[in-house]
Amino acid sequence: MPEVDINQLNRYIYEIAKGNQNAIDLIFDAIGKRMMSVALGVVKNRQLAEDVVSDSFVKLIKSANKFKSGTNGYAFICKIVRNTALNTLKSENLRRGANIDEFYNLSEMVDEIGNSEIAIFVKDAMMCLNTLERKLIYNKYFLDMTIRESASLTKIAKSTAQRILVVAEEKLKDKLSK
Repeated sequence: MPEVDINQLNRYIYEIAKGNQNAIDLIFDAIGKRMMSVALGVVKNRQLAEDVVSDSFVKLIKSANKFKSGTNGYAFICKIVRNTALNTLKSENLRRGANIDEFYNLSEMVDEIGNSEIAIFVKDAMMCLNTLERKLIYNKYFLDMTIRESASLTKIAKSTAQRILVVAEEKLKDKLSK
């Protein structure tokens, strides 16, 4: 695979910031396949990865004026693609509406006895939480959501979500330490 000309990519980004839409095609020709690889590495679905790359170009157009001189344009673009892919993956997980009670089984996929015992302890500990507490814990630790995002999703105030999360974490610590 030929090396990417970082200086040329930097110029393309500057051109996009100036409003030159032709630079988008030039970036796609130069690193479109690599952008697809980054997206595919995160979302693990070709159609979704294609959407991520398209969305990344929209974000690149919007943020091209934030690109700083002397930095790596390739890294700048890859970071946009990665963040877009992560956000897309998070949105897809939320849209699917994963059953909160099914996530305990994630650790049971490993056949080691020690890990199975830990999974049982965690599952038991989670059962001491109410539904809202479990949902907030799930959002934070499994979906990597911020408190603000989780509060918005559960339709409660951020401060309330934070307070409930602290209480839930304390309950889990107490239960798991026994």
